[in-house]
Amino acid sequence: MKKFFTLYVISMMAIAVGAATAKAGTIAHWTFEEGTPGNIASGTNSIIDIAGGNNGTPNGGAGAPVYSSINSTFGTTGLNFNGSTSRVEVASGSAGALALGQPGPNRDFTIEVGLRTSVGGSNGFPVFYGDPQPGKDPYFILVEPNGNVTFHIYDGAGQQNLSSGAGGLANGTASTIAAVFDYDDDDGAITDGTTGDDNVMSLYINQTLVGSLNVGNDVPFYGDTNANLWFGSVHDNGGFLDGDLSDIRISDVALSSEEQLQVSEP
Repeated sequence: MKKFFTLYVISMMAIAVGAATAKAGTIAHWTFEEGTPGNIASGTNSIIDIAGGNNGTPNGGAGAPVYSSINSTFGTTGLNFNGSTSRVEVASGSAGALALGQPGPNRDFTIEVGLRTSVGGSNGFPVFYGDPQPGKDPYFILVEPNGNVTFHIYDGAGQQNLSSGAGGLANGTASTIAAVFDYDDDDGAITDGTTGDDNVMSLYINQTLVGSLNVGNDVPFYGDTNANLWFGSVHDNGGFLDGDLSDIRISDVALSSEEQLQVSEP
């Protein structure tokens, strides 16, 4: 059911450059404000989730992500990923708060990414939840050099993919992506009255809807407790992002375009 919530502050905490706010429904928010531009991110659980405590660990040794200057709604610092080794792991398993879409009060979710991809970069995953098993990844967002953005879920039997098409994302420009999963949306095409038969995936770029897909009763499937959340790569191996992340925010509601992260100021 599509949820329209009034924006209000539910938490405030001090970080290196000021204060950040969390939105109603937010279960995790990484602003990458804990470091200084030019410094390599390092340290177990040093990538801070200001909303839910799901802190991440940078990987890649000397090629780990480097803090960079990039404006967003929540600050002026981001993480730069080099397209070959840089990644961040958030240990989460398959039953925690980041196992999205599972039975509970809210099966809706929204994954938001603020980013600036490099011109001429390779395919990369700003957000990837999964394990080493090919093709069995509960959810991810993929960006491609031609500007195509894909929102993916695996339902236990097959994959559902919603793409923007080439040119959806402008490389080299600060942008926002929102991948929305709306459980049992009554506006869908399937209306036989069965609970959960109108699940809709929607994809927004810069708060503009670029595609939607009714996936019936499909939901993300978590069949392996080794699954974790990654920024910048496919489970520690391949699919490396080439560009900067300014924010990643996850909510347990289906956010409308007005509620989503805004395009970063230049």
